[in-house]
Amino acid sequence: MTPRRLLAVALIAVAALAALVAVGASFGDRQLDLSAGHTFTLSAATRQFLATLDRPVTVEVFYDRAQPGAREVTDLTRRFARASRRVRVRFADPNGARAISLRVASGAVAVTAGSGPPVVVRTPDEADLTGALAEAVGRQPPPVRSNQAPSQPLLPTPLGRSVLLWLPAILAPLLAPAAGALTVWRRRRHAAST
Repeated sequence: MTPRRLLAVALIAVAALAALVAVGASFGDRQLDLSAGHTFTLSAATRQFLATLDRPVTVEVFYDRAQPGAREVTDLTRRFARASRRVRVRFADPNGARAISLRVASGAVAVTAGSGPPVVVRTPDEADLTGALAEAVGRQPPPVRSNQAPSQPLLPTPLGRSVLLWLPAILAPLLAPAAGALTVWRRRRHAAST
């Protein structure tokens, strides 16, 4: 490959990488759920319930980072906070004074609305956490069916999802010069052998 073509391929690769970073940055804190059953998307009933909250609610997460399930519960509580400005999430030490005063161990979530008593749930899923929120604000919990599918997201980060979505557009300009160079090389080799 000539130096001029190599430079062109390098420039295209840099432009594609810059486009990828720009697309990834445009997602911000939004996430695209690519799992088969939309496992990482709140159900319509939960989103509707969160939209009608009329007072602030604090969700305290008492998980050790190394504990199994901590990441899933952290992601779940953050999805609730993103869905409603009235939901605040606080991560607390599972061995701290607040955990001891609530008599909770690592692996619990406490939901408090105003000065009311906390509602504690252990290893909650979407339905459990929605029910705890409803109990904390004194309302009837909505009928929530969690999106539970035996799947995981293909790429769990927003940047990873951007890569997946834009991969064909990024690879096409990168592979086209390589394919063209390979064709030229084969033709020259074939011409030299005849």
